[in-house]
Formats: sequence, structure tokens, C-alpha cells
Amino acid sequence: MSKPVIRVYKDSSDLKRMQKLTQAIWSLESNYHVGDLAWQRYRHVGLEDDWITAIWEIDNKPVAWGWIRLPGSLTFQVDPNYSELSKDIIDWFDKMTEANEQKVTVLETESHLISALEDSLWKTCEEINLC
Repeated sequence: MSKPVIRVYKDSSDLKRMQKLTQAIWSLESNYHVGDLAWQRYRHVGLEDDWITAIWEIDNKPVAWGWIRLPGSLTFQVDPNYSELSKDIIDWFDKMTEANEQKVTVLETESHLISALEDSLWKTCEEINLC
């Protein structure tokens, strides 16, 4: 497998790349639909400075994306075939935000995302000796 490339969101062509991934992995149990992404991106025009968005690609194919809404809310999607990237997105989220409280949105059906979140939380608890 090639190394993933992280692209910073620039314009509507990147929204289409995010939608391409969303469409490719969509099921009745998915959190997002291609229309959801467009609606969410354009319903709050003028707030773009509070959004940090990146797309992870392998061989020019979108395989994951993360969308931070400042101060500390993450929405993300990862192709289950590349679930190892989930941790990379969570690490990116941690680096990009300084919020005391972080919020991440996933569905209980997205086990590959939940596992990465649990692993990251465990490490954090372990580092600060709360577990």
C-alpha cells in the first residue's frame, strides 16, 4: 500500500472528493450521505475560517476525511479498508485543536472509528494516570 497523502481542503472540488469517498462506502448504516456533506458545508456560509478540513488519499483516491469545527468538534469518515487511518485523523484533530473539551461524532455501527477513539482515549488516560 502506498503512503497516504493529506490534502488540506481548498474548494468545491475537494468537497466532491469527500463525497466520492462517502458514496463509495455508503450503506443504510452510514453516518453521511453525499447530500449531507454539501448541505453542511454550504448552510453556514461565512464560517469557513472556523473549519479545518483535510482529505487523506492513497494513489490519488480519497480514503478518509476529517472536518474540524472549532473550537473542538470532529466529524470524520474512513474507508473501513483503511481503518488504520482513523488513528491518524484523531491525532490530527488533537494537534489542530486546543479546546479543553473535544467532541467527536460517530455512529455505533462505525466500529472501526470507535476502536480508534477508544485506543486514543486509553492512551490519554494512561498518560495522565486517570485509568
